[in-house]
Amino acid sequence: MVERVTHSMRDELSDVLPEQSEDGIRLSMPTDLVRGVLIGTSRTVDGDNKNRFKRGTDTFPLIDRDCFVIDAANSQKFMGIPVAEYTENERVKLGYFVAGRKAEAVIRGDKFFPRPPIFM
Repeated sequence: MVERVTHSMRDELSDVLPEQSEDGIRLSMPTDLVRGVLIGTSRTVDGDNKNRFKRGTDTFPLIDRDCFVIDAANSQKFMGIPVAEYTENERVKLGYFVAGRKAEAVIRGDKFFPRPPIFM
């Protein structure tokens, strides 16, 4: 889940020294930062189960590794994995995700709004 996106400029010295000078050339370089929070692991096969979503992560991505954008069609499939286990009576539809306008944002009502204990 993307938590924050920032864009800033920083000054950096060039690797190339100009002729007749001992000082490097100062360049303004953009710094783009995306901060993400890992919320779970999607598994196509997990023992006897298929297409399971598990809270928490098994592994963490390494710095400078490739990352990929989930397109709208795959976003709908990915976000539908945990919801597939919910019965119709448990589902509370909140709306749609920004990344995939057809992917419904659904929560399990009993877990999100727990029932208070009944005292006798």
